[in-house]
Amino acid sequence: AGAQPSYDDVVAEVSAHLLEIGAAAGAVELWIDPGIGFGKGIEDNLRLLRRLPELCGLGIPVLLGVSRKSFIGTITGRPVED
Repeated sequence: AGAQPSYDDVVAEVSAHLLEIGAAAGAVELWIDPGIGFGKGIEDNLRLLRRLPELCGLGIPVLLGVSRKSFIGTITGRPVED
């Protein structure tokens, strides 16, 4: 596995990236996924979830795929299968 990315402001950086993708898609209907659990530490994931309204305010539908993410098991102390 490669090194985990580092973010100065994970929400701003993910938002900017998602807006770039949205602009490139043009008129194509698009849903964006902020990538919860992919290349982000626990704090980055929690920051994205806490500030989800900002991502939803980008004007592009947001889809979260958070099932079976290891960080959820870490913060709850439960197996991710639960």
